[in-house]
Amino acid sequence: MSNIPQRWHEENQWYFVTVVTFGRDPWLREEKNANLLMQCFREERKIHPFRVDALTILPDHWHCILRPLSGHLGKVIGSVKKRMWHQRREHEPKLGEI
Repeated sequence: MSNIPQRWHEENQWYFVTVVTFGRDPWLREEKNANLLMQCFREERKIHPFRVDALTILPDHWHCILRPLSGHLGKVIGSVKKRMWHQRREHEPKLGEI
């Protein structure tokens, strides 16, 4: 089992991804924050093209089924998370740095 890579990537494949909020903070339970996450997906798709087949948003995490159209899965997910963090800091300046 030790030969299994931590992160697997293959071109033109669909992935099931789960992302948990920092500290499992349930801030996605608020509709405005869930909408902000969906907006981040729309904006990042213009920069790092990908297709989303499903997106489920829960209070402290989200799941999606997506396929990067160019580039690496990590780049897509990282860019969505980064945009979300910046957007959230604009709306909640008290967050500070992690």
